[in-house]
Amino acid sequence: MRTNPPLVRLLIALTVCTPAVISQATAIQKLPRITHFKVQYTKYSFKVIVQSVDGDPEIGGCQIRVTCATRAAPPGFYVKPNGYYAYPQKSDRPGGDIDNGSYDQDKQIGIYARTISTRDWPPGVYRVAAGPTNDPPSKWNVNDDRKFRFEIDSEGKIVGKRDLESENVAGTHVVIYKKKGVYACFASLLKLESRDTLYTDFATRTYRSHSDNTGGSVRMVSHDGGLTWQDLPMSAPQFNTFNAANRPILKTPNGTLVKVSAEGDGWEQATSNDNGVTWNVTKHPLAEGLERLTGQCRHGYILTSSGIRLHVMAGKRKGSDLRELFFLRSVDDGQTWQFSSMFNAKPKHIGFNETALVEAADGSIVAIARAEPEDHSVRTREELATSALTAYLYQSVSADEGLSWTKPKRTPILGFPAHLVQLTDGRLLCTYGYREAAMGIRACVSHDNGKTWDVDNTYTLRADGQGKGGDLGYPVSTPLSDGSIFTIYYFNDDDNITHIAGTKWRLKDSRTGASKSKD
Repeated sequence: MRTNPPLVRLLIALTVCTPAVISQATAIQKLPRITHFKVQYTKYSFKVIVQSVDGDPEIGGCQIRVTCATRAAPPGFYVKPNGYYAYPQKSDRPGGDIDNGSYDQDKQIGIYARTISTRDWPPGVYRVAAGPTNDPPSKWNVNDDRKFRFEIDSEGKIVGKRDLESENVAGTHVVIYKKKGVYACFASLLKLESRDTLYTDFATRTYRSHSDNTGGSVRMVSHDGGLTWQDLPMSAPQFNTFNAANRPILKTPNGTLVKVSAEGDGWEQATSNDNGVTWNVTKHPLAEGLERLTGQCRHGYILTSSGIRLHVMAGKRKGSDLRELFFLRSVDDGQTWQFSSMFNAKPKHIGFNETALVEAADGSIVAIARAEPEDHSVRTREELATSALTAYLYQSVSADEGLSWTKPKRTPILGFPAHLVQLTDGRLLCTYGYREAAMGIRACVSHDNGKTWDVDNTYTLRADGQGKGGDLGYPVSTPLSDGSIFTIYYFNDDDNITHIAGTKWRLKDSRTGASKSKD
């Protein structure tokens, strides 16, 4: 690893079933401090390696703390009275370690490394945040970190984390759109039937925000399965029409296009008889007891093999702090829709929002959902404890084409949001953003219609993501005619320019070593 002369300042915050901090003073961040970040695992330990840059002559060092919401500190740590944090019993000084101190395993200036033993830690989910810090500060508080978490099983071993710190897929990465000063995000992906021509549109925003509407959008096309891309000479309305006309799930047997959408204060039902040029819209008010519906579930609309149309959306009941899932279901090609909730009561501890749907080979419908509360929104000790679990994807299954659903269960898949597709051999492919170290894009396969997920053979498409907060992901995958898969997503790397990228890659077939997949 390259040596960096400036002094490093490091904070390692191990969070046990909690987010990093409930509240903290406003911090002014001059520049990103972390330039490289890596985590290495063994069965009973993890090692954090941080390289950072800070040209200010402030007091630099490292502090390790475990945030304990509703449980005791793990072995080797102590908790301050009435505090949320547990600190290592062994450190260079009360304020923590220092660069090149007793516990820094890398003696290069500007690089800090320390191994933490997890042997004898109780079972559970543990979260870590690591980053430079200055204690005490002279001019401003340094605020830059990277988060990751892991689970320890009943035998005391770290579960499902080893050998995933670097890419393990022999894929081809492409930059589709990248422009300084533009926050490009939320790419769609359309593949025409029987061709490998791909289309995408995505937002190009002025500010680094998911809700900024001051920017515009871009449309592009690839004629070689995603390896090269060109501008598509279509306006946004023209592309919306083209996209709708070429989505098989929107078409009915008589050629009419049908779709539904959440609109905050209700939901809309739309039909088109001219291939999406014009739409007849019927508005429906909120059901009694609801406060709001949101249209966040980009991959939550399916047409089953028996002709059932199902659309999932997130919403809130009045008096609830958590969102939950609601469904629109049609058995008559979108002429009428039945609105229902996944459950008949508001959620108590865990809510759900962005959700993907897929029909499995056995006819069941699998829903994979992003959970809440998340790190940035917790307010109580109980929510702190819950938020350690909500970074995992949750799954619910319907065996009756969306009429009823199993209680959501936490999967072993750490990351969000997800995209689901059934491959031609019946396997389910889940691709998702991974916003903890090593940040990037990952994929996981189910060989049994979603009953289990093969996390021990997780595909790490990208592991080179950078930037505080891990703002990347939202992948969409489509199988290609040669057996490969193209996955599109938005990404952030060393230069901190959020851009649209893609990876063309292959699944390893357990029998032949080749991929077998198509739409």
